[in-house]
Amino acid sequence: MKKKQRVLLLFLLTLILMMSTKAAHSLIASPMSVNQDTFIEEVGNVEIMVEDTGENLSNIVTDTVNPYEVKIKNITTESVFLRAMIQPTIITSRGVYLEAKVGKQLVADGDLAVSWTEGEDGYFYLTNKVKGNETQILYNSWRLNSTEIDETYEDAKLILVVKVEAINTVANSYLDAWWQGIQPTNAQPNLQSIDGILTSLIDP
Repeated sequence: MKKKQRVLLLFLLTLILMMSTKAAHSLIASPMSVNQDTFIEEVGNVEIMVEDTGENLSNIVTDTVNPYEVKIKNITTESVFLRAMIQPTIITSRGVYLEAKVGKQLVADGDLAVSWTEGEDGYFYLTNKVKGNETQILYNSWRLNSTEIDETYEDAKLILVVKVEAINTVANSYLDAWWQGIQPTNAQPNLQSIDGILTSLIDP
């Protein structure tokens, strides 16, 4: 029997979160519109531009690919490392929160599966550095997985929040800012692998 497609309402919110290498503070920029908006924020010596080319969708059908490209541009002359957290929330009309996980109910396609690695801390880490004036795509599109969506999800609301953190590529910068100066252990094999890759990419 063919699985029935479920329809959810969409409320999409994209945020950017950046960290400075010189202080332990962070900044959350203003929410982006879903109508092809761009904004730039600066913290310390790092500037990131997020370009949102997504369409304003009023409803979502499961297994339907929704083009929604989030691009992160380093508009400085310095290289940066990036990590991102994609936080989907699904709420029914009665205010009940349903399970919503990236890779399970929500699948982000494109660059996320190729250029980013998910750590045990819930962040996706870019396994490369973004040089000055270069652009990195977080994901190109997303869809809801019908095998993980049942009738309880019908007519629910989806809120999708994306946080992005940038740090420069000098020695120990990402280690201090993201992991409090503590290297990942064997209990965190993905983060250990990410640490090894980023260490090999730090500026001499």
